[in-house]
Amino acid sequence: MSTHQNLTQELYQRSQKTVPDEPSIVKHVRGIVSLARPDEPNSASSHFFILVGDGPNLDGKFSGFGKVLGGMEVADQINKASATGEKPDQPVRIKRALVKRCVK
Repeated sequence: MSTHQNLTQELYQRSQKTVPDEPSIVKHVRGIVSLARPDEPNSASSHFFILVGDGPNLDGKFSGFGKVLGGMEVADQINKASATGEKPDQPVRIKRALVKRCVK
């Protein structure tokens, strides 16, 4: 198996791991990054979403863990792109993201 295949398999296996629910006190407002999950409890994986509008119905149910500090217009453009159901017609990939230390 090639190095590329090994890496692809490793990433796939990681994406299949789930984590326990940890609903946060973070309010789900525009720009919040939150952990996505199906309806089943404790089923979140590495998927996340960025809120392009307020989602108070998500408060206390989903784990908000970050906030977009710049480039929100990109999330707006992605949100407006053509899609079939929830799947974009053209794949969307994050090419660059920076993580900053939380400030309490």
